[in-house]
Amino acid sequence: MDNYPQIECGAHFRNDALLQYCKSRGVQVMAYGCLGSGDQFSELGPMRRKRSGPAPLTHPIARRHDDGDPLDPGPAAAVLRWLIERGVACVAKATTEEHQLECLRACVAGVYPPEWIDGLKAFGSYEEQYRLQHGAFHTGPGKPWKTLEDLWDDDVSYMEGRDFETPAGFALRADPPKYARAALEPLPGPEMGTEEEEEEE
Repeated sequence: MDNYPQIECGAHFRNDALLQYCKSRGVQVMAYGCLGSGDQFSELGPMRRKRSGPAPLTHPIARRHDDGDPLDPGPAAAVLRWLIERGVACVAKATTEEHQLECLRACVAGVYPPEWIDGLKAFGSYEEQYRLQHGAFHTGPGKPWKTLEDLWDDDVSYMEGRDFETPAGFALRADPPKYARAALEPLPGPEMGTEEEEEEE
């Protein structure tokens, strides 16, 4: 079995830049947390972890697929099908047989009318983007990463002001932020002389 990179990817966090990078290099991406990991990020779940944003399947666009239409497989299947149409493989947990069947229906090609498939593009319009799998518990004093910015090696400004579990000594990013510094610093490489110096050589 081939190894695929697993990244958080869904309507709530499209991860467009990384997805496009992988596609440009022929790397198949597998999405986890695409339905919101309700068993983890819920006050009723065994881990009782806070969400850093609303549950993805409660978004108005997702709720359009929960109207009782017998031809519509439901919000979860709609999100999964949207990801499949984007060329993303999905890892979706199912806690009931009904949920398993709903997820499986998303994988069946040629079952849904073209207009339904076309309507799934709306999932790409969620304005609010946030990580549910924020990883803050891996950061802080004595941890491998000092800040959330270090953990993801990315601009994490979208997590500013969000309510999620943070360990003692947690910091969102360095001061000044790593990516603000990077924009001011010259790229590493050989020192280049002026045009006049190069002509003299």
